[in-house]
Amino acid sequence: MARVMLFVDGTWLYQNMSRLLNYTEDRNYQIDFLKLPHVILAELKEQCPGTQFEFVRGYCFGAYPVKVDPQDESLSLRQRDFYMRMREEFYFHVETYPVNFKGRRIRRSDRDPGDPFHPRESQGAISLAVSAVHHCYTDACDIFIFLIGDRDYKPAIRAIRRLGRRTAIVSIQNACTPEFSTPEDRTQVADFDTIWMDEMVSSIQLVRQPHMLECQGPDHTGDRMTWTSYYPRPGQRFFCDDCRSRFEEQRETQAASYDDERDRAVEAGELTYGHVKTLKLDKGFGFITSDAGYDYFFHFSDLSQGVEYTDDLLGQAVSFYIVREPTDDKAGAATEIRLEA
Repeated sequence: MARVMLFVDGTWLYQNMSRLLNYTEDRNYQIDFLKLPHVILAELKEQCPGTQFEFVRGYCFGAYPVKVDPQDESLSLRQRDFYMRMREEFYFHVETYPVNFKGRRIRRSDRDPGDPFHPRESQGAISLAVSAVHHCYTDACDIFIFLIGDRDYKPAIRAIRRLGRRTAIVSIQNACTPEFSTPEDRTQVADFDTIWMDEMVSSIQLVRQPHMLECQGPDHTGDRMTWTSYYPRPGQRFFCDDCRSRFEEQRETQAASYDDERDRAVEAGELTYGHVKTLKLDKGFGFITSDAGYDYFFHFSDLSQGVEYTDDLLGQAVSFYIVREPTDDKAGAATEIRLEA
């Protein structure tokens, strides 16, 4: 009986899972990571008839962005939720590492082309390689399966093979280094043909059975119990499609109204001076205390061009226009915030 472990590069997989949508018409397609190891073992049996395989455990290593531009906060939460589901729903051993984006957008295409920032996401890859080599030395399994796409793992995989263990590569076409896909190069890192997730899309799909959930939208009308295939995480509230649509419309209306107020403030207002009192980088806002002692709320989008939304902004002297005056129990609002010498 050959013992098998699966090691997943969670960062790479999360960034490339959308490629699998090319093979299905289901835009809500998700992978069932409970099925995945067994489908992989079935592929190994076809390549190695007569061998019995036993799946021991799955590991997932990855990085996730923190302190991102508030426009990308939902993307950051979504990636963290992916790792949480791997642990809680699919029972993988998961190790994750935060990557500080210092207020920047997550996608490189959304950042300034001249911005030299490069996220340090290698901790997850290093942990995967070290963990695999450790399990090799402790004789924890006989076959190491790597769900990866980057060539950086090649030295670790070759070391494992030199220690007498067999290895296999699982990947996604067009997201995999040629060193894992072409036969002449693959023989240096794998004892089996590369297994492509593209060819198992339907067999590893997560199928959610429709069920009844209570809508928790505050403006819901009619029966709150509704059919859905959505499974909220613990602590998450469920909103039906109608309530979710109304919420998005209200948010867009409020944003447009606030934009109008900011424009009027710049046209009619006078500059006010103060210093940045508080920053909530993970939420996208902060507070300014004026020289007169009043507090004013601001969103990162209220910063003038050239003012970066980073830790360095805290305590800086600034000028701004007043959008809304403060009251006894509520801060005012500021816009067009500029740094002062």
